[in-house]
Amino acid sequence: MIMKCNAKINLTLDMVGLRQDGYHLLRSVMHPIPLCDELTIEKADEISLKCNIKRIPVDGRNLVCKAAQLFFDKTGIKGGMKAYLNKKTPSGAGLGGGSADAASTLRALNEIYEYGAENDLLKAWAVKLGADVPFFIDNEPALAEGIGEILSPCKALPSCKLLLIKPNFSINTKRAYEILGDYKEPQRSDLLLSALEKGSWEEIAEAVGNGIQKCIAKEYPEIDNICDTMKNHGAYTSCMTGSGSAVFGLFPTDSDLMALKDKYNNYFVFEGNI
Repeated sequence: MIMKCNAKINLTLDMVGLRQDGYHLLRSVMHPIPLCDELTIEKADEISLKCNIKRIPVDGRNLVCKAAQLFFDKTGIKGGMKAYLNKKTPSGAGLGGGSADAASTLRALNEIYEYGAENDLLKAWAVKLGADVPFFIDNEPALAEGIGEILSPCKALPSCKLLLIKPNFSINTKRAYEILGDYKEPQRSDLLLSALEKGSWEEIAEAVGNGIQKCIAKEYPEIDNICDTMKNHGAYTSCMTGSGSAVFGLFPTDSDLMALKDKYNNYFVFEGNI
C-alpha cells in the first residue's frame, strides 16, 4: 500500500496557557498542503523501515516504527510491517512531516490488517505519538486545541497558490517554546474561522498569523525577511508555520512566482495549489 503523507501549515498559532507538565496550550487553524512524503507499507513478520535519506533513523526512534509498534500493541495483532519512506518534507520546519508519516502508518496498518478502527479511535491512539499526529488521521482543515489533539473541522482556504520556503536552518520545537516562555499575542483563530466561512481574502489575510513568530524571529531574522519579501511580491499573506523554520505565502492563483523561486534557489522551495 502506498500512502501520501501530506504536510501541514498553521494558518494561526495562538498560545492560550501552560499545563502543569510544561506543555503549551494552544489554538491553531491547521491546513493540509500538497507537499507529501510517500510511504509504502506491506505486511511482514517484523517491523522494518528503509528511507531515501540516510541520516534519518530507521529504528525505534522513527515515528513510523513507533506508530507501527503502537498499532500492534493496541490491537493485539501478531504481525509486522515492511515499510519504505520516500522523504520529501524537510525536518525541523514546522510542517509536521514526521507526524504525517506516523498517522499514515496507523491508517495503512488498520486497512492492511482489516482491523476496522474508526478515525476517532485512531486519533486517540495517535496523540500518544505526538500532539500533531491526530490532525493527520482525518487530514482535513481543522481548529486544533489543547496541546493540538482536540480537533474541530473547519472551512478550507479558497483556491490559491502556495509558496513554501525553508531557510538553511532548522528550529527545534522544544527550543522554540523555551524562547517563547510565557509570551502571548492577541488570539487570531476565531477571526480566521469567521473569515474562512466568508471566503474573504481580505479578512483571511488580516487574520493569518503565528503567535510565536515575533519571538522566534528575534533569533532568526531571516524568517521575517522572507515573509516581507513574499508580501512585497504579491502574497495575500505570509507567515511562519508551527515553530518554524519554514515560511509560507498564499498568492493569487495567477501570480508569477518565478522571481521569488529564483531568489531563494539555495533554500528548500515548494510551490503548489490549494
